[in-house]
Amino acid sequence: MRFSIFCVVLTVICGVFAPVSGSAGLVIQSFSGGSNGVTNIHQTTSLNILVGSNDVVISKLGFYDHNADGLLASHEVAIWTWTGGLVTSATVPAGTVAELIGQWRMVDITPVTLNANQKYRIGTQVFGDRYIFNGFVGPFDPAVGPVAPRSGYINGPGLNFPASDASGRYNANAFISTSSVPEPSSILLLGLCALGCVAIRRQRKGALR
Repeated sequence: MRFSIFCVVLTVICGVFAPVSGSAGLVIQSFSGGSNGVTNIHQTTSLNILVGSNDVVISKLGFYDHNADGLLASHEVAIWTWTGGLVTSATVPAGTVAELIGQWRMVDITPVTLNANQKYRIGTQVFGDRYIFNGFVGPFDPAVGPVAPRSGYINGPGLNFPASDASGRYNANAFISTSSVPEPSSILLLGLCALGCVAIRRQRKGALR
C-alpha cells in the first residue's frame, strides 16, 4: 500500500516538474497578394479560427497596416465565440502609436483564454483604412488553424458580429502569448518515473523471496 502511494506521488511530482512548450506569436503570421478595398466602407470583417487541442491565451489584438506606415483611422477589434458571444475587444489607434508586429498594429489587452477545440471569430471595423481580401494567408500559429468559412463580414457602421460568410478578409489578427503543449521531454520524464516504480517494485519482490 505504501509503495503504491509512493509511486502515485512520484508520478505527480514528475508531471508537475515536466517542461511545457509555449507557443507565442501571431495567429496568422503573414498576408500577401489579394486586393485592397476602398477606405470608406462601413463593414466588420473577421478571421475565423479553430483552437487546437490545448487552450491558448490571447494578449494582443491588431489591425492590418498594409504599408507599415501607420493607420489612417482607429479601429475596434474584437474576438467573438462562434455564435456571437463577445470574448474581448480593444481599439487600435490611428498612426504608428501601436506596436507593429509583422504586418499588424497590435495593442495589449487583459489576457483571455480561448478554449481548446472551439471556433472563434477575430473581427474589426475596417472603415477609414483599406480592407484586404482574397489574398494568401501565411502560416497559422501551430496552436490554432483555419476553419470553414475562413472569414466573415457584416455591413454597417460600428463594430458588429460578422455572421455572414466572406471569401477572405483578414484585417484583424491576435497575438498568442502562451499555449501549453507537453514537450517530448515531458512525456519521456513521465515514462521514466513509471519505469522507476516498476524497477523498484521488482527489486522489492526479489528481496522478499
